[in-house]
Amino acid sequence: MVVLLIFGFSLQALPAQEGRALIRLTPKPNQAFKCETIQDMEMDATMDGMSQTSGPVSMKMANKTIFDFTEKTGAPKDQGRIDADVTYDRISTDKILNGKPMPQDDLGAQLVGKTITFTYDRDGRVVDVRVPPDIDLSADTLKQMMNSLQGSLPAGEMAIGETASTPFSMPLPIPTPGLAPLNATGQSTYKLVALEKEGADLIARLDQVVEAGLVTTVDLPLAKGSARVSIDFKVSGTGGLQLNLTRGIMKMSQQQLAIDGDMKMTSDSTETPSGTLKLHGTSKMTSTATY
Repeated sequence: MVVLLIFGFSLQALPAQEGRALIRLTPKPNQAFKCETIQDMEMDATMDGMSQTSGPVSMKMANKTIFDFTEKTGAPKDQGRIDADVTYDRISTDKILNGKPMPQDDLGAQLVGKTITFTYDRDGRVVDVRVPPDIDLSADTLKQMMNSLQGSLPAGEMAIGETASTPFSMPLPIPTPGLAPLNATGQSTYKLVALEKEGADLIARLDQVVEAGLVTTVDLPLAKGSARVSIDFKVSGTGGLQLNLTRGIMKMSQQQLAIDGDMKMTSDSTETPSGTLKLHGTSKMTSTATY
């Protein structure tokens, strides 16, 4: 859901003065824009340390998601609140495992053509979410997610050449049967590299560097016996943002991440042999807004 909602809100910034700009997540009233997001993820997994008769086990997974949405904001309401209607126009997901297509999930069927309404206060925080009754999504979960995303982008006044760091978190694309999703955490560092005119609009360009990881040990429930898994993952990458400060929207975002890790399992069950799962993956996401 992060990838479905990460651009489902606008940005507002005060006009730049002497090479400085104040950026904060506050939708502007009475405007509309469309956004297309394309995400490509690939993951190679190899299990080693098993017996010679079994040999190493390898898997190659690929996932491509494309979705479009339209956002429309209304007039200001009491206490400066604004409603933003987000309608999902297209969602497609292609999953391939070892060269063979996998069944698609039903998220696209649930969301395409449906509208979710987010209500923002004057400071840009989501204070209410209205979800159609035929969509199996929690309004409270969406509200927490959107407010978490607000904290993942730079806020406050920045000058060209200055940097700002924000918390970074992403769920690791690995199976965790019987366990809660595993998240790599760290920080994103943004640098304001330019303030440029584009017609009557002012565009802010920022570079991004991501450094995150996860080191933990978990007990894995098995049908017979038990297993303990030591996990060590690193996530790193770069990206860039283009913010239209005049219109108050994110014009474009690009991000490339590398994901590397080991999952070392020690098992007391003969049905689940011990070994180390090594994973290497890449993720690329590009979002473009039109208005």
